[in-house]
Amino acid sequence: MHPVRNGGLPYLPIELVEKRQVATEEPGMGLSRREFGVLELLAEGMPNREIG
Repeated sequence: MHPVRNGGLPYLPIELVEKRQVATEEPGMGLSRREFGVLELLAEGMPNREIG
């Protein structure tokens, strides 16, 4: 497992974290609708709100 660079979800592959960052900056560019939905659900359950 790669280290998570933004202090977000340590169990997510770094590729998804990077795509989430791209999607945050330019909506719809980095993640598919399904991937974004999954990350949104995971982020909702996290006490750390640094992602997004």
